[in-house]
Amino acid sequence: MPGYLNQEAELKAKGISEVIIYCCNDGAVMMAWGKNQCVEGSLITMMGDTQGDFTKALGVSMTHPGPIGKLGGPRCKRHAIYVEDGIIKAFEVAAYPDDPAGDAKPDVTLSDNMLSKIPDLMPYEQEQVLADIEAEKEQDIAAVSDAVNSDKLVLFVKPSCTFSEKALEELCANGFRPRVFKTTRSQKRGLQALTGKTSMPSAWVNNTYIGGCNDGIEDWHGVVPMVANGMLKQLMEEGQ
Repeated sequence: MPGYLNQEAELKAKGISEVIIYCCNDGAVMMAWGKNQCVEGSLITMMGDTQGDFTKALGVSMTHPGPIGKLGGPRCKRHAIYVEDGIIKAFEVAAYPDDPAGDAKPDVTLSDNMLSKIPDLMPYEQEQVLADIEAEKEQDIAAVSDAVNSDKLVLFVKPSCTFSEKALEELCANGFRPRVFKTTRSQKRGLQALTGKTSMPSAWVNNTYIGGCNDGIEDWHGVVPMVANGMLKQLMEEGQ
């Protein structure tokens, strides 16, 4: 899923209107997974094939005793499909004798490969799409700027993210009180545009990006090391 989220602009530039991610699971599980990955506001729609009927119709039911023995059934093989106006144009399955679940070799189902299967839009179509993407990018960056400008120390976090929790705990334990934002999809895209980073958390001091939990763009970036070496305190004092 992260690849499809991170390459949302590239997918839109190809004319993709929706990315459906489904598993042989119930809707509640899929919705919780989507919430954890912050898919709201993105191209991604989460769905559950509870009884495995759709999976059977596609011919991608998992039957290997290894995964089924550990996870139970029904389960589907790892696959990705490109569909245009209800017609399947590309169908990729990552399942091999030595890797039935495709965990070690998922490449054919990842966003890079699927993008290669999708034809480019006609020039006149692409021009409008790219203009829409650029306008959305400006809105996304503005969403980040508004949050960053709201306080001296700002922390963007993701639900149930261990690194986000650790960074916040480290700050609070050392007397810092950041303004915390549960990152929206728009903010996530804006952060990616501004920092080139897609991981969470994202920490900012005096409108300047200082990395995530342990690292960032620069060698000295990261909440934990910057708290430990006193650099975060110094930056906060410089902004007073």
